[in-house]
Amino acid sequence: MSLLDNLPHTGNIRRRVIVQDDYLGETETFPATSTNASVWVQPASQQEIDEFQRRDMRVTHKTYFSVDPTTYFGSAEENAGEYAIVPSDGPMSGQLLKVISHANATAGIGLGWKVMLDYEPMEDLT
Repeated sequence: MSLLDNLPHTGNIRRRVIVQDDYLGETETFPATSTNASVWVQPASQQEIDEFQRRDMRVTHKTYFSVDPTTYFGSAEENAGEYAIVPSDGPMSGQLLKVISHANATAGIGLGWKVMLDYEPMEDLT
């Protein structure tokens, strides 16, 4: 049994929707598309932050999935910023973390996927 068989957090997957407000402007919302996905949210390492910064991308956190995240939000190249994860528990509970990139993270710990995220403080979404 690997750590990825029992991830410590759960989260809701949300997809970005743009709606027109009363003043003909646009408002970005993130309604839930899937709930209670098993995840493990952590701060990104400085090496990961630097790697993405070289590509003009901002990341602040990462999360691990034990199932392929394309089940929830398709390929990262098409959908960067279109999806977000809102952890239900743990240190980032209720905070919106936008999906930037994801890749297979299989190593000695078992089969898993790592999703890189960007946290921008906003209202609590719990």
